[in-house]
Amino acid sequence: MKASNLIKILSILAFASFLGLMSCGNQQKKVTTDSDGVPKAEFDTLFHDFGSVHQGERVAYTFTLQNQGTANLVIQDVIASCGCTIVQFPTKPIAPQSTADVLVEFDTAGRKGMQYKHILVKTNTPKKQTTLSIKANVVVP
Repeated sequence: MKASNLIKILSILAFASFLGLMSCGNQQKKVTTDSDGVPKAEFDTLFHDFGSVHQGERVAYTFTLQNQGTANLVIQDVIASCGCTIVQFPTKPIAPQSTADVLVEFDTAGRKGMQYKHILVKTNTPKKQTTLSIKANVVVP
């Protein structure tokens, strides 16, 4: 077999592989829910202001989440904008019309001045994610 024919065959195979990989990425992912219902995440508030706190203090706030939908709501992931913010959240599904707590703890050690932190809550709802925010004015004692 000539080198030019081999190059053509390899090029065709590479192109076909590329098309195959691209088509895999374009498939729609379906979120399954109970009895074709839809979960709906509603927080009591999206923002909490701790006010002035002393440097080194750990402060916490509990956001209340209610599933106002008709299927189980699942918190798939929670991402805090800073390692100084720790989040505790339920890992079990939240039934329709039930509530759950999302506890956010902010460690002020090494911080000073006005601090804004954000927590991204990813769920199986059509909206997909909600951002919670906290604020604190950290004063050095």
